[in-house]
Amino acid sequence: MELVPAGQRVDALQAVSLLESLAQLSTVSLFGSLFAYLSELGRPQTVFLWNAGLAFAAAAFLMLVRHPPRKAGALELA
Repeated sequence: MELVPAGQRVDALQAVSLLESLAQLSTVSLFGSLFAYLSELGRPQTVFLWNAGLAFAAAAFLMLVRHPPRKAGALELA
């Protein structure tokens, strides 16, 4: 099943890589700030609960994702 035409695969992989980098940076900054805040309150271990909560929310969101039918062709963008 091809979702992207062969001529646009490199661009699609670069876009996925960019999103992955942005997600990694935002996650580190978000949980780093949360850890610093919770450390000031004397409860740094609760950052793991927040991390687990976000992971469960993301897993629940991904369960709602529907894949295209197997016989669907590549996505044509103008």
